[in-house]
Amino acid sequence: MKAIKNTLVISIILLAFVSCVTQKQVKEIVATSNAAMVVLPHPDHETADDAKLKDAMERIEAVIAAHPDQAVLVNSLRVRQAMLLTVHNKPNAARIVWEQVTQPPGQRDAALYVLREELVWWFGAAEGFKEGDIDKGKKYLESIKNVCDTLPSRSNIRDYLETMRASIGFVIANETSTFNNDSAIRKKNKQKLAGDMVAYMERYAGQYNEKDQNWLAANWKATEMFSDVPVSALRARIELRRLMLLYFEVAGKDNKKLEEFDELTWRPEWVQVLWKASKQDN
Repeated sequence: MKAIKNTLVISIILLAFVSCVTQKQVKEIVATSNAAMVVLPHPDHETADDAKLKDAMERIEAVIAAHPDQAVLVNSLRVRQAMLLTVHNKPNAARIVWEQVTQPPGQRDAALYVLREELVWWFGAAEGFKEGDIDKGKKYLESIKNVCDTLPSRSNIRDYLETMRASIGFVIANETSTFNNDSAIRKKNKQKLAGDMVAYMERYAGQYNEKDQNWLAANWKATEMFSDVPVSALRARIELRRLMLLYFEVAGKDNKKLEEFDELTWRPEWVQVLWKASKQDN
């Protein structure tokens, strides 16, 4: 219900500034661009459909052109344009549109706007992480944390940004190992890398309560939808499961691929339950 409620509030705010003729267009824009407001890079992330992206951008632009003096409407739609381009990894175009946002309305849009460069970078870096991305990523981890600290706990936007931060941290830790081929350097850095990994996971998992933890333990391998769970909560729990799996991949004593992470010992009781469930899958 929370995700539905948020969508309705957004729709009501936008519709308040347009004519009856345009309301249908705005409803369609909100519906088709909502995914861009919650998606994060994944290995199975769909390839961008340039034709659909172009169509979505043009429809938003048409509404903006018809209401140039409605600042709230224009800024809200510009954020949606910018996120569409960001998610589809169109960095140059995304940056241009982000800079056209003058007063991002609402807490979510404001947070996305503040972190616009981090978002544009991550949707590109996630598809082809390079050694030069490590230092930039470390800097962005801090800026994302600073924004998250100003947001309500378990709000949709905080869930989104905390998930993004943990994902970046994991990639940095893994890729630091990959790029440091010298075994002596790897051994020297292993304690810090392990500590960093634990810190990313503890902060991220610390957002979730006992109800989330119990649900995850009971549905560790579930793939179906759950009608009794709000969409936003379900999405957050699935992201937690995904990152827990990444953590387990490098936390095991029997893991040989990333031996410098064998000091990852953060396993509170609820994590132990998930750890055993993950081992049964292998």
